[in-house]
Amino acid sequence: MTDDRTRGCSYRCGETTRRSVLGATGGLSAAALTGLAGCLGNGEEESEELTVYTNIPFEEIADGYEEETGVGVNYVTLQGQEPITRYVAEADQEQYDVDAICCNSTGMWQLFEDDIPATLDLSDEQIDRQFSLSGMAETYQDRLGDDVLQRAPPILLQIGAFHYHTESVSDPPTSYLDLLDDRWEGETCTQPFTMMYVLQALEEHLGTEEAEEYILDYHDLDPQYIGGGGSNVQSVLGGDNDLAKYIWGFYSSQEISDGAPIDLTFVDELSFSTQVMIRPENAPNPEAAEEFIEWTISESGQEIVQSLAGGSIPAREGMEYGHDHVQQRWEEWQDAHPDTDPFPTVQSPESAQEYADRIDELIGL
Repeated sequence: MTDDRTRGCSYRCGETTRRSVLGATGGLSAAALTGLAGCLGNGEEESEELTVYTNIPFEEIADGYEEETGVGVNYVTLQGQEPITRYVAEADQEQYDVDAICCNSTGMWQLFEDDIPATLDLSDEQIDRQFSLSGMAETYQDRLGDDVLQRAPPILLQIGAFHYHTESVSDPPTSYLDLLDDRWEGETCTQPFTMMYVLQALEEHLGTEEAEEYILDYHDLDPQYIGGGGSNVQSVLGGDNDLAKYIWGFYSSQEISDGAPIDLTFVDELSFSTQVMIRPENAPNPEAAEEFIEWTISESGQEIVQSLAGGSIPAREGMEYGHDHVQQRWEEWQDAHPDTDPFPTVQSPESAQEYADRIDELIGL
């Protein structure tokens, strides 16, 4: 896979280095990770290096932290929910080699179900600053308990958008319902796991019956289900599809900067998730891990997050997308919906299973 094909993806494919440890398929075996832990010096005393599981580009974060503190960050870049599922599988084997997990909030219920996230010593000011959108903190607490604010601070907002090919789409849709027009039959793509979050968001906006009807009707229009946000954007740029549905806004930032024929619009029935930082209870370097996490939500850490993938939007209150055009699109949505708050799609263990079962029953994904 070339650099052009992977730019903007939620994972990075490349050489194995001291700083970025990858398997050929985006992951490593338990045995390989045990060896990694040994070479990083994980033992009874805290190491001068940290190990992080992540599913977002992490090189700039690791470099920035080492430059500022002198502490190295060895990151294992995985795909989708793999930072969560891999850690849970290793914890089941009592293998504790990871100091921090950088993962999407939509799947972090799996960590909370096993009581893996440690409680961090965050101030009320730090918490208020990171849970920056209206109703965000309350929803997280409702799904995962009052202490979630101290256990999973967000570093990045992931706001759902339509990404479309500007040479094929002259009048971009703004609502999920617009995609039910026959014009879009066989012309859209999306990540399969996001269908449960679309169902959840549409229930909030339309009610259960209409939301389920939408899932059925959209599926009947033969969308292409593709794993990976960046892969969906590349499908649009490659001409396989005209539009990618429910893909985080930052996935087109670099392509737009490069002059590619792609644009985005934030959907009327807007929902969002976050990228969070978690220190496992059994982290080999707990104090150093907590210092690292606190740095990622500091002003300097959030400025680096803002630059990721060509321009992202940090969770920190008052910060914007690190890309002027994407920020313009975000402001257009806000101006058009002055009385609407984006809907957070964080899940509890019970609701995650419920929505997964319903999507399976409706369309077999």
